[in-house]
Amino acid sequence: MLIEQGELIEVNCLLPDDKFRNHQVVVLSNSDINEYEGACICAMISGITTNDAYSFWLDESMLTKPAKKKCQVRCQLIMLVPENQIIQRISKVKKHYLKQIIDKIISTTFNIDE
Repeated sequence: MLIEQGELIEVNCLLPDDKFRNHQVVVLSNSDINEYEGACICAMISGITTNDAYSFWLDESMLTKPAKKKCQVRCQLIMLVPENQIIQRISKVKKHYLKQIIDKIISTTFNIDE
């Protein structure tokens, strides 16, 4: 299954409460890497309202198919998702907004401490 950059997918992931649950993520890595590794690099999506420097709000205009509820990318929650953990495809972030998400991840999560 070729997973594309920008896809919103549902995965089975381990959460901080040590339980596995189905959760939505956005694919950050490009299709070449996803195919080569058989896995993709993703950022978690949350429906919990958190207004902080690490959140990127998604609205219907940013997606190819609308989300069921208001959600946000949690820019600091990045994970490697093996292909066999993918449950389903949900939607896709439009390229313009995906670039904004990746820029925000770089500036908030991978900035160099001073």
